Amino acid sequence: MAIDLEDFKAHIGLTSSDQNGAAQGILDAANAAIANRVGPLSPEAATYTVASASTTVVLPHTRIVAVSDPAGCTVNADAGVITLAAGFAAGQVISYTHGFSTLPHDLRLAVLEMGRHLYANSQRGPFGKSQGATLAGYAVPSAVTELIDPYVGLGFA
Repeated sequence: MAIDLEDFKAHIGLTSSDQNGAAQGILDAANAAIANRVGPLSPEAATYTVASASTTVVLPHTRIVAVSDPAGCTVNADAGVITLAAGFAAGQVISYTHGFSTLPHDLRLAVLEMGRHLYANSQRGPFGKSQGATLAGYAVPSAVTELIDPYVGLGFA
């Protein structure tokens, strides 16, 4: 995980361990909310099967961390494009890792702020009473949107 529970608790001002389970659930939800918009926040393994022989392949992911098989590929990590001088054969399986090897500071802050937002909403109830960690729905705060905007890629419909 990109952010540990203690960092999140410090960010929202929790000092006891009484609510660790709820806080971890909220942190997981915040991580998922950001990852759904920008892609995996930590490196994830993936494979791709080459459709037809070529020296260049466009992978279905960007932010390529490494290509483990085949060796010797030239990688354009941000575009998800790899080339191999010897060429790829049709049906060849490419193994690679994509995501962030180190989470950028702005994305880290986006996860923490999304978590703070979810936590604050989980503490509200009728007449200011706490209702626990119910997350019936939420809007992404504009500050979080601004932090993640540079990482949101164009998609295909």
